[in-house]
Amino acid sequence: MKKVKNTDIVLNGIVYRKVDDGYGVYTYTEDLSENVIVPEEIEGQPVTVLMEKCFTDSQLCQIKLPDSLRTIEDWAFRKAINLTEVKIPDGVTKVGYAVFKQCKNLRYLDLGRHTKSAGMNLCEGCKSIEEFIVGS
Repeated sequence: MKKVKNTDIVLNGIVYRKVDDGYGVYTYTEDLSENVIVPEEIEGQPVTVLMEKCFTDSQLCQIKLPDSLRTIEDWAFRKAINLTEVKIPDGVTKVGYAVFKQCKNLRYLDLGRHTKSAGMNLCEGCKSIEEFIVGS
């Protein structure tokens, strides 16, 4: 588990950290639900990034990501083995390396309309993919 600073904000089991253009999802706590909605804003600032390894090894099943999101960094969901579906918002332009690596129950992934780059090994070890949409 990543170290949480006293300046971080914790809401519904998610730790948010201030970044240049708003807030980023930094990590999670043991209070994280299986079904999560990441808000558009924290304290009036947009949530723009899922930071490196933010949901690695989590017990997430489903997540709704905000339209304010712009970047998903490396290994954001690595080994989130219960994750079944993800719709990446259209505002996201960059998806990092091995973001969904070993998400063995991931069945549905929509990369959104404006993703310009997606890292290598994006879905390595995702053995249950039934539908993978790019540029919908």
